[in-house]
Amino acid sequence: MQDLNAGDKMNHARKYVLLVIPILVIGGVLASIFGAFQVYRFFNPYLDRKVAGPVTLSPQWLEIEPKEPLRIERKDQYIVFEIAEPLTTPNPSLEPTSDDGSIVTFEVQLVDQNGNRYDLTEPAGDGRAEVWRGMGMDKHRSLPARVVFRTVRVRSNKTLKCSSILWRAYDPSDFK
Repeated sequence: MQDLNAGDKMNHARKYVLLVIPILVIGGVLASIFGAFQVYRFFNPYLDRKVAGPVTLSPQWLEIEPKEPLRIERKDQYIVFEIAEPLTTPNPSLEPTSDDGSIVTFEVQLVDQNGNRYDLTEPAGDGRAEVWRGMGMDKHRSLPARVVFRTVRVRSNKTLKCSSILWRAYDPSDFK
């Protein structure tokens, strides 16, 4: 009778091990994938999509229709101008200055599938090689989440060459 109980205990232990080990392996694999994703986002926080380029900006509106509509993908979205010839940024507002000392202004509008326009007015970026325009960080001024943007309208008060224009999405928490 003792041998039967020992055998039952052994079978129960085997079943337990055969159940627990795969769960631990699957959990370890999932944790590794999540960890790798977090490391990737730490070193590559920006989700960039090329909208156009090279292009020349001017005081006239340039309308760009991306190959695929733009969508909200992370917390913050910006249109980024990669400037072919770097500008200077002597002022704290991140508005770049041309060689003649005048301020260079950028205007950006996103047009959604219903024809509504959204002005991107908040400056960011380094103001020299990259100039960014986005919505305010205030949640009341953010872009609507379920809308797709079919057209990007851009212009500048000065004629400038851009090597590319990007749609940049990122989450500030990725920088922590």
